[in-house]
Amino acid sequence: MSQRTGLWASALVLGTTLALSGCDKPASKPSGNTETSAQGSSSESNVPTAKRVLKGEVIYREREALREGSELRVQLNDVSRADAPSRLISEQVISTRGQVPIAFELHYDEADLTRGFTYSVGASIRDPEGDLRWISMDHNDPKLEVGKDPAAMEIMLGKVTDPDERILPDEAVWSEPWDKARERGVTFRAVGNEPGWYLEVSGKKHLKLVMDYGEKVAETDSFQLRPVENGDEYRAELAGNPIRVVALRKGCEDDMSGEAFSYTVEVELDGQNYKGCGRTL
Repeated sequence: MSQRTGLWASALVLGTTLALSGCDKPASKPSGNTETSAQGSSSESNVPTAKRVLKGEVIYREREALREGSELRVQLNDVSRADAPSRLISEQVISTRGQVPIAFELHYDEADLTRGFTYSVGASIRDPEGDLRWISMDHNDPKLEVGKDPAAMEIMLGKVTDPDERILPDEAVWSEPWDKARERGVTFRAVGNEPGWYLEVSGKKHLKLVMDYGEKVAETDSFQLRPVENGDEYRAELAGNPIRVVALRKGCEDDMSGEAFSYTVEVELDGQNYKGCGRTL
């Protein structure tokens, strides 16, 4: 049995600090029978920056009308970092009913963008009881550019067949960090917040846990995997401490970004519990 552990002594620092200016202007009311409210990120700044708007429509293929009081949420997120939750750039929440398509507008400030970063637009619809009914299952790249408004987008939603379980297809990958993890041979990945952490499992060969926004990294080439009811359990030794990971196939929603996953994950390490969401790759 071989074991390899590593600890990083310093936190990962994300690029250049972004200067923000003012607040996003309120989103205009889409056409049709909808009511809207919108919010975006804002901060104080002495440097004027351009305000931009990303327009588009949300659709789904099924011929099924939305009930009155259904809620559509559309978000523009920075999904560049693999070791941290996505960062919300702009959001619009629409109370709606009737048929799709539903128009949306996401207002943002160019100061929120960083050249070379990856951005994604996601959307979801909940029924009047708050159950998740529809969600985007692809990485929707808005192709943001400095100096001009982006082209209009069409966001395709997929139906959540069981709102109680909220289980989504494992191929529903939203962002570039997940694609890169799959290219490295990662077969299961989970993330959590406060403090930010992520777990990567590569088949039955390697397990890696990154904690506290990258300040601590521990990994091993030796772990035990056994099935449990409706999921899997991983056990190993990391940095001399036992670790237990339980991944249950039960729908999970990130409490910061709202992103949906097909697994609910809990990590126990050194007397602490980390809770988050995950999916197979």
